[in-house]
Amino acid sequence: MSPDLALQFCPGDGSLEIEHIYDYEPGGHHPVRLGDTFGDAGRYRVIHKLGSGGFATVWLCQDMTVTETPGYWALKIVVAARRRI
Repeated sequence: MSPDLALQFCPGDGSLEIEHIYDYEPGGHHPVRLGDTFGDAGRYRVIHKLGSGGFATVWLCQDMTVTETPGYWALKIVVAARRRI
């Protein structure tokens, strides 16, 4: 992607949240991708990132066991310990 094209997609108002790859190394955040599943038999499917901070990330998940009206949950994944106990 050219720099000019990238600027078209990046808001200039400071609202773009930038993460650093080193935050996802061992002892940091657990890497999560849209579509990943958690829980027994993949019960919760990740559909959107709600937010992150120094101690956790929060993801919007759909409960795949609910067949009528979609059931949604927030999944909070805390940062791993930086050192072994």
